[in-house]
Amino acid sequence: MGVYAGDTVPYLTETFNVAPDVQRYIGNALVRDNDDVKPTLDLDFANNKSLTDDVSGDNLITFTRTTAGTYVDSEGIIRTSGGNLIRNSEEVVNGIWSLFEVDVTPNATIAPDNTNTADFVFENTNATQHRFDTPVFTSTAGTVYTYSIFLKANGRDTVTLQLKQIGEALGVYELTGDGTAHSFGNGGSGTIIKYPNGWYRCILTTTATASVTAYGRVFLQTNATEGGLGVYVWCAHKEKGTTASQYLKTTTATNYFTRYDHDPETLERIE
Repeated sequence: MGVYAGDTVPYLTETFNVAPDVQRYIGNALVRDNDDVKPTLDLDFANNKSLTDDVSGDNLITFTRTTAGTYVDSEGIIRTSGGNLIRNSEEVVNGIWSLFEVDVTPNATIAPDNTNTADFVFENTNATQHRFDTPVFTSTAGTVYTYSIFLKANGRDTVTLQLKQIGEALGVYELTGDGTAHSFGNGGSGTIIKYPNGWYRCILTTTATASVTAYGRVFLQTNATEGGLGVYVWCAHKEKGTTASQYLKTTTATNYFTRYDHDPETLERIE
């Protein structure tokens, strides 16, 4: 960086007309190269299109969008942002989820995002089905949906996921080792992704056969009477499409992803 003639102070410490974008870019570079000066929040959109903070590695921004929006992607194609169609995605105990012969201990353990927000869902001693259902959403006939949920064994290491009312697709998930997903039926397909500390993201995909009210279901052991056995639960997610995207938290309404627009001519990302 240059200096004024006869002066050792860098240009950027003086007051003169520099485009705001240039000032911001060089200022961020100076901060990142200075071990003694670190930002408390660094959103590096140029290198990753997310709200993940480069300093902590966590998402520290609360963002909500209740309706889908369009954007221009890096290929110049107009797309619609995806989102999470399940309300209250992290609050199994709040009365919006439906519980059948199970009980819940809220905030019972550390979740995959290192917060104490994972709930423990466990069977009672009644000899019947033990299951829990996500809040409902409205499906559209002929549309592909992907349902996913984070689970960790705590007494039960085998569960069955089902998408109710849109084809009854189901699959069995083993929450041990590298994780196994199998026995898909009724038009369902899916996979399982292993996370640290015993967590798994269980994923189920199907095509809606009708436009109806739908929901995701998790079965624990049927006809078990031991009581107290179950799984830790965190973050249910349901979206349009064949893949499970980055998890997006919801509260009382659906939530859609942030949009990262691009110039349709240059394809450069727009700040």
